[in-house]
Amino acid sequence: SIMHSTLAAAVSKLGGDKKNTAAMAKAALKGAGFATSKNLGVSKDQQDRAKMQIAQALAKNTEMMADLTADYGSKLAESDRQGLELMKSLGLAGLTPEQMKVTPSLRNLNQDPVMSDALVYYLTNGETVITTTGDESCGDNVIALSGSGLVSGHGAIEFNAGAKTITYIKMGGTTFINGKPLEAERQVLKHNDRIILGNSEAFRVVNPLDPDASKKTSLIDWDLAQTELATAMGTAVDLKVDEEVKKKKAELDAQLKAMEEKFARENAALQEQLAKADPSAAQAARMKQMDSRKLSIETYKTRVKLHLNEYKRELIRMEDQLKKVLPAISEANVISQQLGRG
Repeated sequence: SIMHSTLAAAVSKLGGDKKNTAAMAKAALKGAGFATSKNLGVSKDQQDRAKMQIAQALAKNTEMMADLTADYGSKLAESDRQGLELMKSLGLAGLTPEQMKVTPSLRNLNQDPVMSDALVYYLTNGETVITTTGDESCGDNVIALSGSGLVSGHGAIEFNAGAKTITYIKMGGTTFINGKPLEAERQVLKHNDRIILGNSEAFRVVNPLDPDASKKTSLIDWDLAQTELATAMGTAVDLKVDEEVKKKKAELDAQLKAMEEKFARENAALQEQLAKADPSAAQAARMKQMDSRKLSIETYKTRVKLHLNEYKRELIRMEDQLKKVLPAISEANVISQQLGRG
């Protein structure tokens, strides 16, 4: 019948041989009441319509189950694919637990201690480029990150398995190592060195092959990395303050020297004039003029000292504000450079 055909077609989507399919369809029909000889005294047409509705509902449910099974299989395959990609991005592909113990890596530092070491990027022999998420221009051997101040082709890590060394290679991004901005094109990294990429991504270097790796060290965490960075920035600003104060002092000292030389010339001229006048009156007038000029110079020196102190206090106030905005300035510079390259 039509009901039998409809239900059999739906059941066949679940797979299996024809014998099993026929048995499942028959069992479904029987379970739906199709095999009973009496159906509450209703007419044959009503029974047929009811049976058709039940058969269609069963067919639809069976089709949905088949779709769900296929969808689950597809999602499982996609999950496996993503898992393999993650393993590859972390350098885990093909590494045994024993190999992980002796393979150098970068491990994240986080404000929340529980989240530190949550990301472990194992280094392969050769060069690994650090870049932004979605960047496909740097090849396959990359560490892809997202964060403030990170740029495409930010930098690279070179692991030399033969020499057992790790080297950071400067590229397009701003990088701090142990709190100091990276200026050289290449810098050798030691076990437990701290790396800050851009404005926020912090990592520590783990190199089990480093002879110092077995030595007991102090805690290496997010706070240490940020303190080093703040100290380095603060020291740079402090040096700038001292430099500016020295420049201002030199400027004021030059003005004072010019004033003293001017007064010396004027005093010489005054002495020459007073030598022609009454000696007693000349001496009194000369002493009065000299005292007046000496007082002017001393007053000026005092004002210079006060001015320098106030100038330094103002620079320190500006320094505190500058420390707060330096990260934003750094990020703006990176964005500007990127726009310029674009």
